Amino acid sequence: MSSARPEMLDVEEPTGIERNPLVFLSATRADEEWRVRLRMKLDRYADYFEWWDDSKINAGEKFQQQIDAAIQRASVAVVFLSRAYLESETATAELLHLGELQVAGRLTLFPSCSSSVSGGNTAF
Repeated sequence: MSSARPEMLDVEEPTGIERNPLVFLSATRADEEWRVRLRMKLDRYADYFEWWDDSKINAGEKFQQQIDAAIQRASVAVVFLSRAYLESETATAELLHLGELQVAGRLTLFPSCSSSVSGGNTAF
């Protein structure tokens, strides 16, 4: 019997090698300006944690497998809730999965709302 999710990449680290915690960024391509600003801010803290979004996927790599592997490694997920995000079936499915991982205690979920959703300004 096959599962609905693609096979996960091995994200286990070799013994003795420690990596910084990973922050997974979930946003749509329409929200690129927000993503760029957030990545720039997060880069200031590179000694403490890493960030990951789909901009780190190289041409030819299996897109969904890379996303799934990053989600599995993440201890934090920041979700940019914009109109485009909420209208995207792919993005909302990802949000539901991230929510399940939060409920299971696997990661901490931080939503950030755009002004088109929240009616006000965003922090970035």
